[in-house]
Amino acid sequence: MKLPFSTRRYLALTGDSESTMLAEVSKTPSGAAQLHILAQTDSAITADVTIPRLLAGVGNLHGLVSLSLPLAFFEVITTSIPVMPDGAVGKALPYHLAKALHRPLNEFIYDWQITGRFKDRLQVTVYLFPAAVFHKIRREFIRK
Repeated sequence: MKLPFSTRRYLALTGDSESTMLAEVSKTPSGAAQLHILAQTDSAITADVTIPRLLAGVGNLHGLVSLSLPLAFFEVITTSIPVMPDGAVGKALPYHLAKALHRPLNEFIYDWQITGRFKDRLQVTVYLFPAAVFHKIRREFIRK
């Protein structure tokens, strides 16, 4: 038996350059995922007014928030690094990214994946998102 106070609330935030949506994700009695839209706006998710406007009408929120954005919001870089154990890639990547980026690495949050393994090198694809935008969105959710 699941007690109601032990259940977590799962929220999804998504948007593009024209609109933004906040929804709650839950399960139906049959176990299928169900999406309930809590709020939506006709402005880009990266606009300064979007998140405060989105959160203004939803009341008090508590839960885990997942952020999903189109690939167009990310800077994508593919780079080659020397062959090394998979566990060492994350430690070596900042050095290689610093040489490849036009701005300091601390201006981005990023994730990466190994997309090619060759005899003498690894091909790594890196997905970078502006840290300032991410932290602005995060601050608004913490504040709310």
